[in-house]
Amino acid sequence: MTIKIISSFKEFILEFKNEEDFTKVHEQILEAVTDDANVKGVFYEDDGKSNFFPALFLKQSVIEIVKAPTSSSAIIKS
Repeated sequence: MTIKIISSFKEFILEFKNEEDFTKVHEQILEAVTDDANVKGVFYEDDGKSNFFPALFLKQSVIEIVKAPTSSSAIIKS
């Protein structure tokens, strides 16, 4: 599971090993981009490093959500 935050100057790739962490950050992103006061943001920690993405930065970025297919996904081949 991956979330990509693509700004005009850099691309950030947030990778998650479990569904719980992915969901937590995804909810923070939704909360930040809908925040009218622009005071919220997203904290992401990985390998001892932490990043903070403020609401205004997220609103001016492209956010791509990539979830791994589940075992119940169907692949259709022709």
